Amino acid sequence: MTYHRAMNEENVLLDIGELLHQANALQVDTWPESDVVLITERTFRYWVKQGLIERRGSRGAGVKYPKALVNRLLFIRMLQKKGALSLENIRTTITSVDEETIRRVVMLEERLDLVNEIDPDSARARMEAGEQMVPLTVDAATQSKQRNRVRPELPNGRGAIDLKRRQGEVMNQLKRIEDRIDAQKAVFHSEFMDAQDRIQASNSHLNDVIENTVYKVVAETERSRAKLSEEFKLAQDEMRALTERLQDSILHVRHVSDRFDLHREKTSREITELAMRFDEYHHETSEKIMDLAHRLEEFLSKSQADRDDKGN
Repeated sequence: MTYHRAMNEENVLLDIGELLHQANALQVDTWPESDVVLITERTFRYWVKQGLIERRGSRGAGVKYPKALVNRLLFIRMLQKKGALSLENIRTTITSVDEETIRRVVMLEERLDLVNEIDPDSARARMEAGEQMVPLTVDAATQSKQRNRVRPELPNGRGAIDLKRRQGEVMNQLKRIEDRIDAQKAVFHSEFMDAQDRIQASNSHLNDVIENTVYKVVAETERSRAKLSEEFKLAQDEMRALTERLQDSILHVRHVSDRFDLHREKTSREITELAMRFDEYHHETSEKIMDLAHRLEEFLSKSQADRDDKGN
């Protein structure tokens, strides 16, 4: 049943918003209120960047994650609450723990303890009793700090009892101080992580804005280039049409000019011929007029002579 349930959850894909909603809802329903720290999208993206969660595909709203990742998110949040654990410790730990163990720890069915926080005999007894302890790794600096804590030797006798009681009170005060310091460290660590998440989110948003702006500029440039290319093609077509019309006009003018030259040559010949005919006609007419004048003069002379003869 567990195997089939894990397979089904692996096949169910959720976007980031749905995934975080289920993780936070499970956290609120299962954990004590004091332990609940909601997981934001900025925190989720920061974990992805740090390698705590496997990156899936490209960035964007379309990225899907398996539903089985809900328990892993809560497990990472539980490990973060352990102040001695760095991101590297958490990354190493989650790769060595199986999903069923993670589920039991998240559902509070199994305790989450650092091995070096437990007495070796108690740890051995719990393991022999069948409890599966999560193998967490602690920073070397923290281990060294815990090994080097100075515990003064106590004297024997009555004074030793008072000194031991006083030492117990001092140790309790130191423990409370250390607890407050650890709490402050946890708060500082949480605030630091949130600040890193906000910075990461701002960078992510800035990258998205830059990518969108570049995409819009490229798209606008492509549209402008396509429009200019189309307008240039239309201008070329118009120029080609005008060139063809101009060539046709030149051919027409040449044809008209040739016809005009032929007509002018023909007209010139006709005018020359008419001038020659007019000269001939004028010459003939002049001769006829001169002949008529001569005949008229002879007629008048003869008529005058006839009248003179009759008068005599």
